[in-house]
Amino acid sequence: MTEFKPFEFCHVHPPERKRRSTTLMAHGCCCCCCFHSFGGIAGSIWGSLRRNAPAPDSLTSPDAVRQEEEIRTAHRLAVKVYWLVFTICSFVSIVATALVNREEAIVGGVLTLIFLPAVQLLASAVTLVWIQVRPPVRKQECLRRLGKISLFGFLGALIGSIGLVVSFFTLAR
Repeated sequence: MTEFKPFEFCHVHPPERKRRSTTLMAHGCCCCCCFHSFGGIAGSIWGSLRRNAPAPDSLTSPDAVRQEEEIRTAHRLAVKVYWLVFTICSFVSIVATALVNREEAIVGGVLTLIFLPAVQLLASAVTLVWIQVRPPVRKQECLRRLGKISLFGFLGALIGSIGLVVSFFTLAR
């Protein structure tokens, strides 16, 4: 059986007139294509942080301490499950694409980086299902934290996409 070569039909023909030109940078570098991924990760990290926690000294009653501990546990659960699912999905996609194309294993990492916002969306959906199936004590707090992670991840990816478009048109000139 013959080996499949996807670009076997492509041939470089010599130019009819003038000499062949060399293209050094066709559409920018690869890092410009991943601005949306970096923005999505930065947004998700920002959404994972809890910035409005009360100071430990302000919690005077045992009931307030217990409630704050439940809220903190719910927030940590959402963050831990999201980042665990995100890491597993990223790893599986890198390994799967590397197994499909063994000669160029780096392509798996690049494809995963390009489609990272889709992996983030998948991680948010799986985390939502996890929270629904195994609800914590304060389910609403957990869902609120997951919503912030997803929203800030989306906004970061959107801002990164704007940076991608701007850098693409700047470098394409």
